[in-house]
Amino acid sequence: MAQDRENTEDSAKRSQEASETEAAEERPTQRLDFGIDFYDAANGSVVRGGIDYNWVPLADHSFAATLPVIDSRLSDVEGSGIGDLLLRYNWVPALTLTADPWVPNNLGIGLGLLVPTGDAAKGTGGDQWVIAPSLGWPAKIAKRTTLLPQLQYMKSFAEGELAQGTQTISLSVDLIHVTRSKFWVQDTPAASYDF
Repeated sequence: MAQDRENTEDSAKRSQEASETEAAEERPTQRLDFGIDFYDAANGSVVRGGIDYNWVPLADHSFAATLPVIDSRLSDVEGSGIGDLLLRYNWVPALTLTADPWVPNNLGIGLGLLVPTGDAAKGTGGDQWVIAPSLGWPAKIAKRTTLLPQLQYMKSFAEGELAQGTQTISLSVDLIHVTRSKFWVQDTPAASYDF
């Protein structure tokens, strides 16, 4: 009788491990996003399009790259072109990451690097490198709802002639709810302080 119970427990454990392995193998590991933003300001407007690539090679590591295309119509600078490239690495030891569309590309413990590939004279770049370490921790508050608090520090370096310099700390809290039909809602209140 004890032997039957052990066999049943072993069988259940193997079945659970097999289903977890199967689920891990089915998770999306790459994502390509396209987006557009419009900013209207007192001194003009900016239209920013972008291509985001996310890659999740391991269950708790992800890499992302964002290449913006910018059309700047501000009073002091005007032009169009490629903006500054953003590279990002994330590590989230408490969560199995995927490349699902609702998973942010700045999640967990991470490091971002803004590479000055844009042209500051045309308003498409900052003429500076920016490093952005971040610390965050995802917390599941319901089956399909996650809270993602994150603290990020940004500091510019190797600034060119047109750089304005950046030193900012920000706190954000993403709240993401994914419905059964894989539609999601996200809200991100944030506060920033410029030094």
